[in-house]
This record gives sequence, C-alpha cells and structure tokens, in this order.
Amino acid sequence: MLITHDTRCALDTVVDLVNTAPEDAAAPDGLQDVALLADFVRNHEISDVGVLSEFDLSAVRKIRGRFASVFSAPDPGPPPG
Repeated sequence: MLITHDTRCALDTVVDLVNTAPEDAAAPDGLQDVALLADFVRNHEISDVGVLSEFDLSAVRKIRGRFASVFSAPDPGPPPG
C-alpha cells in the first residue's frame, strides 16, 4: 500500500498527539493547558484553527485517548479467506 505524503503527515501528527499523553500518573500531560494545545497546533502546522478553548482541549484529550486505544489494541491476525 502506498502512503502518500499527506497521509504520512497526518499519521505522524496522530502519533505525536498520542505521545503527549502521560505514561503514568507521575508524568506530566503534554497537553496540560490550552497554551500547550496551541503550541501543538502551531508546531504541526494544522490549518484553519481559530481561537482554542478549554472545550477544545477537552475534546482533543478525548480523541487522543481513542487513538491510543486503537494503537494499543491487540493484533486481530490475518483476515479470513
């Protein structure tokens, strides 16, 4: 399967987002506040983002957890057939 440049950039951003999550309770969250979310958006050159809020931060943390669940899911094995 060919992975285009745009797809690669998007996947790299998702991986970086998942990596902002603390690995344990003692580790700091890479998205502790809206300012850090704004830095993440700017550093990853994500376009068409307006003024960020606590609501956005909460939503990004939620989707980050969902992506982390996908990445940590067990391998289902080869497809049948």
